[in-house]
Amino acid sequence: MDAHTTEIPLPPTSMSLEDYSASAMGSLQREYIQPVGDDQPSTFSLVQCLLARNKLAKSDIYDRGLAPPLLRDIEREIGELQSFLQSAAALVPTRTTHFVVDPGESCVPILDILRARLQTGHRFFTKYIEEFKSSQSIPSSPVSTVLGIHEQLQVLPNVDKCMRMIMQDIPRHAQALTGEKRSALMQGRPS
Repeated sequence: MDAHTTEIPLPPTSMSLEDYSASAMGSLQREYIQPVGDDQPSTFSLVQCLLARNKLAKSDIYDRGLAPPLLRDIEREIGELQSFLQSAAALVPTRTTHFVVDPGESCVPILDILRARLQTGHRFFTKYIEEFKSSQSIPSSPVSTVLGIHEQLQVLPNVDKCMRMIMQDIPRHAQALTGEKRSALMQGRPS
């Protein structure tokens, strides 16, 4: 996706465009993609600009001259994106959890991880929009999977049983295997 894109592609759903536009999620999406003012780009645009950078170096943080420090920009975008994620997840009646971009404020010092989490946060915002618009639920990913699944994995007696459970019960992993490879894994034969 281009750093200057101002739209999030939306999947075809059972909700009409007019109904979606009038909904709280439609309003939240517009707020996410529209510039805040003449001198302040949208949260979406700023996140996309940060994601377009391949590496974030120390010099990006401390050597910015008259421009505001990049670290402050990143911290602000984390807060704004987190706010959008919480609001979007709250609009999905079946959702009880939401993605946290910077859990425990531990990612800011590790900028490469932060960049990846911003990207994932953006994907989750798009997913919440899809969930809101869809009459069918979207499969959970490991980050939003019920914690009980992970607790069950810890008590399984061996790696083989853990892998089988992961491939059967965590949708993201189950979808990653082709039919033949999945069948081989479930039957315990080499793929």
